[in-house]
Amino acid sequence: MTSFKTRGLIVVPADEGEARWIDTSRITVKVAAAHTNGAYGLVVSEAARGASSPMHVHRTAEEGIWVLSGRLLVRCGEEEFTLGPGSYTSLPRGVPHTYLAEEDTTMLGLVTPGGTEGFFVEAGPVATTSTPPAPDFERLQRAAEKYEVELVGPPIAPRT
Repeated sequence: MTSFKTRGLIVVPADEGEARWIDTSRITVKVAAAHTNGAYGLVVSEAARGASSPMHVHRTAEEGIWVLSGRLLVRCGEEEFTLGPGSYTSLPRGVPHTYLAEEDTTMLGLVTPGGTEGFFVEAGPVATTSTPPAPDFERLQRAAEKYEVELVGPPIAPRT
């Protein structure tokens, strides 16, 4: 992160951020709550076709998803919808949700208030290679408990 004299100004170059593997998705924390006085956290997620998060609930934050490229099937509560490039959704706290990457997808995730982005830092290993290691579900569960992310169901199965 680049330092400036202007109070509150945040500039993150394209190649900076803390990249982690969460299952088969590469998640890069671009801005943590510590840099925004707790207001928000910002991540870039690169999900390969077929990647899906377990159904989960954020107890402390809203989550916004803006699809930059690709196609994402989202389930939130009883609703199911598809997002393509340029599409956005806001997922309310306390409501179970998940997604399925219907093709290779890059998305921007915003959590507010900030703090939940710390889950990614603690849940997965540093992404130093182009292929992910085997997932560590115990590590993921510990991070989920710490950041009040409740895992409540399975991922969406890939559709053929």
